[in-house]
Amino acid sequence: MDECPQEVTDPCPVEILRALVVVSCTWGWWTFARYLCHRFYGVHRGIDLAELKRMDIVLPFDRQDAKTVLYTRVRNKSQWRGGPKRQHSAIEVGVIAEFIARGCAGLMADDLVYPYSYSTIRHRWRKLLEALGLDPDFLDLRALRGGGCVWLFEETRDLPFVQWRGRWQDMKTVVHYLQESLVHSWHLRLSAKARKRILMLQNMFERVIA
Repeated sequence: MDECPQEVTDPCPVEILRALVVVSCTWGWWTFARYLCHRFYGVHRGIDLAELKRMDIVLPFDRQDAKTVLYTRVRNKSQWRGGPKRQHSAIEVGVIAEFIARGCAGLMADDLVYPYSYSTIRHRWRKLLEALGLDPDFLDLRALRGGGCVWLFEETRDLPFVQWRGRWQDMKTVVHYLQESLVHSWHLRLSAKARKRILMLQNMFERVIA
């Protein structure tokens, strides 16, 4: 589990995440769209997926059961003592798990799932934000993890479960993200045109990734 950071970034609202994914797919950045979904719905840090290989993922079709769940092995690189060396994340939203799984089809065990440099990830992230009519500094990439935390809490209303899924040592981190989501109304920080565009795109999300 991770330590509680001294500073927590604004969480990415799920509406914006979905709009970013739709634009990414429209531009042909399908693997990058899967990367964004994996970070958000898996509540991942960037470092968790930086060297992710096919062998680190258990896909729905790898398991002989009816559950559509995607598991990801997380190698613990945090410095706090006593923590497990390996953890896992789970994505139980069927359409998301299947979307990510399709991107892994044909990969060999040692192949990287997301073969991007940090500079490429950052560049594409900023371009996508601009496409929504947002300032490229409106949200940090770290906002994906916090956004996933907030989304999971809104779906479950279960703080201990969210803490476990986020692999956090301290409940304070979860509480910080939730408090930030309450005090920052993203709708009010955007122009009417940007709000309309985001809401239109996010409504296309499930059709695009299906």
